[in-house]
Amino acid sequence: ERERGAGDPPVDQALVPAAHLLRRRVSPAHAAVHRAPDGPLPRSVRLQGHRRAAEQLERAEADKLDRYVELLCHHWERAEDGARLRGWLLRAGEKARAAFANETAEEFFARAAGLYRDAAPGTPEDRACGAALLGRAEALLLLGRAEEVVPLLTEARGRAEAAGDEEAAREALLRLAETHRRRGDHEAAREVA
Repeated sequence: ERERGAGDPPVDQALVPAAHLLRRRVSPAHAAVHRAPDGPLPRSVRLQGHRRAAEQLERAEADKLDRYVELLCHHWERAEDGARLRGWLLRAGEKARAAFANETAEEFFARAAGLYRDAAPGTPEDRACGAALLGRAEALLLLGRAEEVVPLLTEARGRAEAAGDEEAAREALLRLAETHRRRGDHEAAREVA
C-alpha cells in the first residue's frame, strides 16, 4: 500500500467515512462507496457513491482521463449507468488495443457492443455499436479467433447500411473480405469484395 500523493485526484470529503482511508492505496472515495462504519451501505447509496466518484474523477482529471478509463468503467458500471458506461468501454477498448492487450480490448468492445445493441438505426449510439463491433472483430482476429469475426462484421455492415453510412459499411465489408482471406476461404472473400 502507498500513501496518497500529489498526483492523486482530489477527494470529495463527503465520501470519506474515516481519515485513516487517506493513507490507503484504495481511494477514499472508492472505499467510502463500499463500506460504512456500521456495515455495508444500502444499494442506493452505493450507486450514488459510484456516480459521484466517477463524476468527480471526470472533473478533477479532465486532461488525463485516459489514465483512468478502466476506473471510470468500474464506477459507471457500479452506478448502473449504461449510457455513461458504454462510451467509457469504447475508450477502454481503444486504449487496450493501442497497448496490444487484445484479450482486454475484446472484452471491453464486447461489453460496449452489448450496451449499444438496442440503438435505433442511424443514431450516434448505432454508429458507436458499429465501432464496438469492428473493434471486437479486430481484437478477435489478432487473437486468432477468426471464426467468431464473420457474424460481428456482418452485423456491423448491416447496421451501417441501414443507417446509410457508406464509409462504415465499406470498412466492415473490407474487414469481412480480409477475414475470409485469412481463414483461407478465398471464394467467400471474392464474393464479399
